[in-house]
Amino acid sequence: MKRLIERDKPKEVIFKTLVQDYFVANPKVDKAIVEIKEDKLTRSDAQNKLLWVWNTIIADEVGELKDDMHFKLVSKILGVKTVKGFDGQNMDRPVETKKLKVAEMKDYLEKLDMFIAGWGIVLPHPEYYWLAMGVKAP
Repeated sequence: MKRLIERDKPKEVIFKTLVQDYFVANPKVDKAIVEIKEDKLTRSDAQNKLLWVWNTIIADEVGELKDDMHFKLVSKILGVKTVKGFDGQNMDRPVETKKLKVAEMKDYLEKLDMFIAGWGIVLPHPEYYWLAMGVKAP
């Protein structure tokens, strides 16, 4: 269970409700740990929706599966990171877009749009495009 708390907002009710909800949902639990961490938003729902609409369109245009297309595009645009495999050998993996912060995801979507335009594919900019880009619609 997670709740967003803000510096300037009352917190007592939020904490009390969070604790009560937890113990109601977990009646066999006698102890719990409360952790407070800085809110570091990862990509937004609008960004996620736009990404997968675009991945589907691109994959259909070039005859690929959307997940395969996603990994290829991420590798090309954002690069790869080297990790050790189970056999101890190094292997390259695409950067994980699910870990991108909102601003980083916005940059990726802009780069993706421009990159794909170079292939002659015009990606749609639906109503939620502006929300995904963090700007007011024109």
